[in-house]
Amino acid sequence: MSDATAIEPMRSAAYTPRSPWPPLKTILWTAVAIILAFLVAGLTALAVSSSGIGMPAAMILGTLGQQLTIIAFAIALAGMRGGRRIEVLSLAPPRGGLKSYAMGFATLIIVVLAMSSAIHAIDPDLIKSDLKQFSDILKSPIWWAMFPIVGLGAPLAEELLFRGFLFSGLAGSRIGVVGASLLTSAAWALVHSYSLIGITQVFIIGIVFSWILVRTGSLRVPIVVHSVYNLGLTALMVTEAGKGVLTP
Repeated sequence: MSDATAIEPMRSAAYTPRSPWPPLKTILWTAVAIILAFLVAGLTALAVSSSGIGMPAAMILGTLGQQLTIIAFAIALAGMRGGRRIEVLSLAPPRGGLKSYAMGFATLIIVVLAMSSAIHAIDPDLIKSDLKQFSDILKSPIWWAMFPIVGLGAPLAEELLFRGFLFSGLAGSRIGVVGASLLTSAAWALVHSYSLIGITQVFIIGIVFSWILVRTGSLRVPIVVHSVYNLGLTALMVTEAGKGVLTP
């Protein structure tokens, strides 16, 4: 399948997959990166907690180790088999310049508001229940670490691996960008420990990020949009925790 055929389903697509990795090996190495990252997170948290530093700090340091592992893997894998990292990960500037970021963020906000309204109509407590897992960290002296971990580390690690390395390897295959969008969004959603509604919401947001990537041709835009969204969500969680809303 040619690059042109692969991007036909996405209107006004600017994205061209340039991964030297075949699909199955792309999936395999993505799985290896995820498994190793979770092992690093668990071992780091265990080692730190045994030193008496406290579980919230151990969780933060474990998450940091997990994110750094994923980032390192994604960058390393993108440069193997003769690949150019900036091309495989689509890190060149976006088509449309700064307007691309505004378009991406506006699209995400519209989708998130629509989903949140629907979920709130079903059960107003569903969203809050997924966020309560962060309550211990938000009540700890190092609550501020949520901002770099959730607002910066998570977008970098997740976008580089899922919509950078994995997406490029799948989009150049027979399934094209539509299949790659569905599979990478599903994989990304499943690594989140949320409720079924929460995982579904993450999946839909993954579809939005994939669309932004294909439309702009640059992973920079999903990274920035993801980061701004997470920073805003973190600020909201800190505010709600201060009110006692997220207390278990």
